[in-house]
Amino acid sequence: MGKGIFVTGTDTGVGKTVVTACLVSLLSNTGLDVGVMKPIETGCPNRNGRLIPGDATFLKRVSHSKDDLSLISPYRFSKPLAPLIAAEIDHKKIEIKKIRFAYQKLREKHDILFVEGAGGLLVPLTRKRTNLDLILELNMPIIVVVGSKLGAVNHTLLTLDRARESGVKILGLLINQPSPSSSFRNRLVEKTNLGLIRSFTEVPIVGNIPYIPLISKPHLFPKPALTNILKTAIDVEKFRTLIV
Repeated sequence: MGKGIFVTGTDTGVGKTVVTACLVSLLSNTGLDVGVMKPIETGCPNRNGRLIPGDATFLKRVSHSKDDLSLISPYRFSKPLAPLIAAEIDHKKIEIKKIRFAYQKLREKHDILFVEGAGGLLVPLTRKRTNLDLILELNMPIIVVVGSKLGAVNHTLLTLDRARESGVKILGLLINQPSPSSSFRNRLVEKTNLGLIRSFTEVPIVGNIPYIPLISKPHLFPKPALTNILKTAIDVEKFRTLIV
């Protein structure tokens, strides 16, 4: 049975799906069988009466997965809100046991299974449980994706402190630029975040990913070009050492 790794973020919209796709792409090239899972996805468009999970579908395509989408994405909701609220609006309830069943099935098939969470560590899934509770129940180590923007240092340290308090193993940090640099201030923030975060924590920083505008459209962004960018942005060998 393979190893499950939970990908969480310092906030919503920090690029967890992009980072997960990058890790899947690079690790697959090292000979590992890499699986993907996004247990809960909100903001899914309705097509012919079916909710289509865009992030989960993208990860399935990137990983060349033959796994059933119902396992990769067991919960899908229409409203782009926190899972708890999105589920209640759709008159549904998230059950951890359903996620656990899909997770165990997928772990049996792969060397590594990346599980992308919805939002940050303390995003509520039910009236009593958060992403952190899910991580603890499934006994997964985490990767923290840091959105390189103003406030990133504070959000990162808070996330790391809460994870440590709960006994969660933190494998490493990946800094991601989720949007283009549109101003001098933004460029300065991005330039200084890496050094500041490194000076305040000993958690390994295994990557610093630039903004990649066309990563979700592989037909427009040739794979060799993407691979070359990622090889300079992520220390693959260091990361592989941490996870296996």
